[in-house]
Amino acid sequence: MNVNQSFLLIVVSMWLFACVRIPQPTGSFTAGHKVQVAPGPEDLQLYTYPDSSQVLFISCDDRRNEATFGSIWSLALPNQTAQPMPLKFIHTPREFHPHGISAVDSFLFVIDHFESYKKSCIRRFIIRKDSLLEDTVFMHGLIGYPNDMRALSRDKFIYADYSFKGSVVRYEEGIYYRLTKSIRMANGIDSIAIDGYPFGIVSSTYGKKIYRFDTQTGQRYKIMKVKGGDNFTYNEGKLLVTGHLRFGKFIRHAKKSKHKAPTVVYELDVLNGKKFPLFVDDGTKISGASVAIMVNGKLYIGQIFDDFIWVAY
Repeated sequence: MNVNQSFLLIVVSMWLFACVRIPQPTGSFTAGHKVQVAPGPEDLQLYTYPDSSQVLFISCDDRRNEATFGSIWSLALPNQTAQPMPLKFIHTPREFHPHGISAVDSFLFVIDHFESYKKSCIRRFIIRKDSLLEDTVFMHGLIGYPNDMRALSRDKFIYADYSFKGSVVRYEEGIYYRLTKSIRMANGIDSIAIDGYPFGIVSSTYGKKIYRFDTQTGQRYKIMKVKGGDNFTYNEGKLLVTGHLRFGKFIRHAKKSKHKAPTVVYELDVLNGKKFPLFVDDGTKISGASVAIMVNGKLYIGQIFDDFIWVAY
C-alpha cells in the first residue's frame, strides 16, 4: 500500500464510513516490545541459513517520504539483533521501494516500485550471510501492479496484482499469465500445504474476502470474510493474516504517526472457513499492521508506516 493520491481516494470512497466490530483476542499476547528498524517494515520473511541460524528479512520503505531509498533489514533470531543488509545491485537504481518479499532456496525475491510508485519490477537476490547480491531483475512482460508474492522456485513465482480489478499472476519459464481475475485489489498471497494438499491463498482488500485457489489452474473459491486483509505468513503450523478494520483511522495514520489505527492478527482455519483473532490492539502498541509471523511462540508484527516491528508474547 502506497500513500499516493489515487490510492487514498479509492480507499476513502470505499471504506471511510464502513465499520467492523473490533474483536476480542483469543490469544494471550499481552506483553511485547519494539525492535527499531527503518520506517515502513511492511513484509517479513523467515529464512534459515545452511548452518541452521535463522533471520527475519524485513522489507522497509518510508511511505510518508517517497524521496527516501528503501532497505532490506535482517533480524537475527532468537537474539533479535536488527541491522540493514548491504544490497549489491547489478545496476544501482535511482529509486528502491521494496514491498512484498519471498525467499526460496538461497534466493530472496523483492517487489520494487519505482518512478514514484508508478512502475514495478521483481528483483532476485542471492542470499549471503553479510549481504544480498542481485542476480536477476524480472520486469519485461510483467503484468499489473505486484503487491505481495510467493516464490515457488528460483524461476517460478506467483504474485498478487494490486490493481483495482485485481488478479493472481504466475511466472514460469519466462512467461507471465493471469491465473485468476476479478479479485478486487488482490493484496496478500501465499502457497501452502495442509494435510499434504498444496494450494494458494489470496486476500481481496476491496472484496473483504479470502480466496483459496489452485496454483496451476487458478480455480478458486471464497473461504471466509476478512475486512482489509493484508499479508499472509505460514509457520509453526499457523497461517496468519493481518486486517485493517478502521480505514478512516488508517488514512489519518498514513498521513501522521500520531494518529493511531487498530491492528488485528488472525489465525486462519482455511479448511473450516474460520478465523481467530490472536492479537488485537487499538494502535497504541502498533498501528496499521501489514504482516505477522509466529516464530518460537512469539508474534513478530510488521507495519506499513512507522519505524519498528512489534514482538508480542
